[in-house]
Amino acid sequence: MKNAIKLFILIFIVTGCGESKSSSLVAQEADCENLSHYGEIEICLPEIDGMKEAYSYPQVRERSDLFSYDNNTILGLYLSKENYLAIDNFENEALDDYFKVYALKQFEGIEISKLEFEELREYSKGNFIEKSWEGVIDKVLNGTIDISIGQPVQIETYKPHEDIITTVLLIKMISGVEERIAVCTLNMVRLKNSLIYYAYYKNYTSAKTLEKVKAKNDYFGYKLLGKNN
Repeated sequence: MKNAIKLFILIFIVTGCGESKSSSLVAQEADCENLSHYGEIEICLPEIDGMKEAYSYPQVRERSDLFSYDNNTILGLYLSKENYLAIDNFENEALDDYFKVYALKQFEGIEISKLEFEELREYSKGNFIEKSWEGVIDKVLNGTIDISIGQPVQIETYKPHEDIITTVLLIKMISGVEERIAVCTLNMVRLKNSLIYYAYYKNYTSAKTLEKVKAKNDYFGYKLLGKNN
């Protein structure tokens, strides 16, 4: 299982409140307007205020798949209202403030126990990202032009919920003459005894960006779990 765990972490890198909030989200309604499938598992994608899930649009799917590792199955992509309004010109839109939900193809149907999930947290610590990045980045950027991504800097790893492991990264991106720093959260979620992942991306503007990113990231995780209990 340890080798499988290391592979989980490797691909996970690439792609990415309080007790009262947790208890209330568990009691959410079971109905779902946006279902996605990972093998035989139905994943309910929650509604998020101010965002639109848009992976079904062909132009969104094409661009998202370009930046997706071959082994990933994308389950959903949430856009900000600003990006959604520009969806007709999506291939040229500068994205900011978006979520991606995905899973790993070769682990479809494999159940993950709570103990194995805790082991994942231990493997996500330390300098694993630094060691793995160079071996994966070429595969991620295959087929893209005029863009480069620097090695990410890991800020912290924490658990906003017993079934979520979150890693916060800063990544430098250069596209043409434009250079920016993005905050990226990469999250592993134990959901219906399977591993589901989500990543959140937001341009870095100040020290407060990290605080806001973590709050929105954790909120999404609670919503995702609450809709799938």
